[in-house]
Amino acid sequence: MQYRVGGRLPLHSTAVGLVLLAFAPSGLQEDFLARPMYGEPDHVLIPPKVMCRTLADVRRERLAVYRRQEQEVIVAVAAPIFGADDSVAAALGVLLPERVAPPRRLGLAVRTAAQGISRELLLVYLDSYVTISVISYRGSCSAGAGGRKPADHAGNAVPRPGDRR
Repeated sequence: MQYRVGGRLPLHSTAVGLVLLAFAPSGLQEDFLARPMYGEPDHVLIPPKVMCRTLADVRRERLAVYRRQEQEVIVAVAAPIFGADDSVAAALGVLLPERVAPPRRLGLAVRTAAQGISRELLLVYLDSYVTISVISYRGSCSAGAGGRKPADHAGNAVPRPGDRR
């Protein structure tokens, strides 16, 4: 089997696919597990119980490792990237000959990178809401500290609760 950019493989035959499947809604998982699954490239039938255990391991470890024997052992490692709502928004994966990087070490690096991306997604999401909250928070702090009226980012006075108009 040759890997190529844009190539297609079944979800259960890639590390990224295993991550996406492990964190997919239960209905989608049940539909997927109800169909026969064959491993790539050897076309060996994968029993649903084995796949259920694999998906549970991926959820617990937050990491999927998939080995494929080619001319040499190819290892794929993937980790989930969580969105602001704590659902999986994407998966980050790498594919290398096993001799280049041991899966454990590679897994740690991939999981750390995915966690960093997840944090950034959360910060971007929160930033769009925190900005509004910070305006009123800053305003009340500045009024308490210096006796000035609260102001928004543009410097416009923001009425305090109880102020008369």
